[in-house]
Amino acid sequence: MTYYYIFSINKPETINVDVKNSVLVIDEAHNLPDSISNLNSINLPLASVVTSIAEVKKLIDNEELKNRTIKILRGLQAYMVKLSKVLEEETMVSLELGDVLQFFEDFQAIIDAYYEIIRKKRSAGVPIPYTPLSRLLDFHRAILNKVSASEYFSPGMSKGSH
Repeated sequence: MTYYYIFSINKPETINVDVKNSVLVIDEAHNLPDSISNLNSINLPLASVVTSIAEVKKLIDNEELKNRTIKILRGLQAYMVKLSKVLEEETMVSLELGDVLQFFEDFQAIIDAYYEIIRKKRSAGVPIPYTPLSRLLDFHRAILNKVSASEYFSPGMSKGSH
């Protein structure tokens, strides 16, 4: 078993190991911090957002869907550019999930655009279609998982006791 999954914040319950009565031997322990960080991190590259904007402009015919999706993507792009400028000046920045989630209030537009792009690429003969919007879907899902996990596992609370 790959040991660092035991350290996962997102899905520790998927490991069927009784860690209370176990000894965990970690080979290559110098890799542990990076492995845990990667396992418990969420990222969305700015390039994925920029590429998504170009793809939506090119492949979405429905003007309303195109405009809704581009509005979300441009807002997210502006936020990411602003954040990168802040990070150039600051060593540590605190982010509120609400600051990021505001860009996903009309998330159905991203989902609809994703399926429309995949459909168009399939009909054009692309055997395994891909769109960078899938990165946004993964990012959104990961954020919701973190929100859900923090809801249920707040300090002093047991799961479902609110």
